[in-house]
Amino acid sequence: MAYPVDVFVERLAATSGQIDEFGLITQPVTISHSRARMFVERLDTETVELDAIPASEIRRLVRKASERHMDPRKLALLRMVEEEERTGLQALLEGAQIRDAFGRNKSSERIGRALELLEEHGKVSNEVGRTRGRPAERWFAL
Repeated sequence: MAYPVDVFVERLAATSGQIDEFGLITQPVTISHSRARMFVERLDTETVELDAIPASEIRRLVRKASERHMDPRKLALLRMVEEEERTGLQALLEGAQIRDAFGRNKSSERIGRALELLEEHGKVSNEVGRTRGRPAERWFAL
């Protein structure tokens, strides 16, 4: 269900400090461009390619600008949830390597008993998903 929300649009641009910091090459404004006169009047006579700034820096700038408009409590909660998801994904990947932890030479019965014991003690949980073949079993460290 959609509901009304406040939307903020903030125009971001490369600053002269970023031009110096990243050694960006400036170019004169293309006079034939339809918005050239407005750009020169409001901003500058030089332009720079935004994609010349490293992608990690652009992501950081956009994230910082976006977070300025977010409720700090909700942002803290969002970060906490993201960290939990990251931890869960890491546990999933580690769980997929269970057979390696057992030296690749333990029977499925023995591994199953070990996982049941860990589950009984609240150390792991599992999830079974459907596939075209046998069910996929995923274990998560708790």
